[in-house]
Amino acid sequence: MYSAWQFEDYFNWINENGGINGHPVEAVVIDMRYDVSILRTAYKKEKDTGFLCGSSGACSVVFNTLGEFAAEDQIPFIQDCFHGIALYPPGWFFSLPTATDDKVAALADWILKDWKEPRKPRLALLMGDYGAGKGAMDANWYLEKQGIEVVIEEIVPLTVTDTTDHLTRVKDVNPDFIFDTLLITQQKLALKDRVRLGMQDIPWFNFYWTYGMVNSMIRPEEYDGYINLQSIAQSWQQDIPGVRFGDELWKAGGHEGDYAPAYLPLSSHMLMADALKRAMDKVGYENMNGKAVYDALTETKNFTADGLCSTANFSKEKTRGTDTVNFIQLHKDGPPTFIEKNVPCPWNLKLRAEAGIK
Repeated sequence: MYSAWQFEDYFNWINENGGINGHPVEAVVIDMRYDVSILRTAYKKEKDTGFLCGSSGACSVVFNTLGEFAAEDQIPFIQDCFHGIALYPPGWFFSLPTATDDKVAALADWILKDWKEPRKPRLALLMGDYGAGKGAMDANWYLEKQGIEVVIEEIVPLTVTDTTDHLTRVKDVNPDFIFDTLLITQQKLALKDRVRLGMQDIPWFNFYWTYGMVNSMIRPEEYDGYINLQSIAQSWQQDIPGVRFGDELWKAGGHEGDYAPAYLPLSSHMLMADALKRAMDKVGYENMNGKAVYDALTETKNFTADGLCSTANFSKEKTRGTDTVNFIQLHKDGPPTFIEKNVPCPWNLKLRAEAGIK
């Protein structure tokens, strides 16, 4: 829900400051409740009103339901995307962060860079039971090609109340590394069980976490050593202008807390506003349509959302904006630290297609 609040707060701020080229933005929020019929009905209604661009959180059902409609109707979507199939082949869905499978590929290359053992590294995939979560398996071909052994593909239900059984199976296959796509409620359980089962010595990586939520919902001794492949800045990085702006918007919107819960939605909203302005500059207000916004998005260069993301570039052949991640580690007795910055993310599905693998 915080993504919708940030959407409203940001475009309210845009309108209070004169709109885009003097024109207010009508920001419509739709709660689809993960119901495909509601989503389709809402899309048709808004399409008939002439909306220019869609925005969506990291929900794979949005692309799966609207991907073909968006291309047919020429309406671009900016999605906080972790599902690689939404971005390749490139179409009308755009995303600032890289997808889950791309992050798996980045981790593989990072592991192999300093691997000294005569055997293959052993990687466990601990995945949330949702589209983008299970998308980690899309990188299995890349892992095999690079020489990394996937020793288990463990899927954790979204309604899980105990992860002991899941982690026991992971522990029993003796992995060198663990990569998870768990959501915060799953992370809370898994990291607690990780300590209880004595698994802290296994380097454990996560595709996406929100620092504020992890820090408030999980004990420091349980998240100690947890590593995130970070695409978007977090609340502990108060030196970044976009983070401070996001916090100011959050507080001005009357929401609880001094820090925004996440900055990925805000970075996407900033990208939308930037594209809307450039489209209007090019074609004029009276000629604005979805195609004009799409063209502007594909011409986006050197976009950083005031430092919230690494430099993003788009084209008609590339709707994945950023190409790197930062490896960030949590500590029980101090602030997070960078293990490594700007680690390249191979574009997994593109490479797979070029290799002739379906």
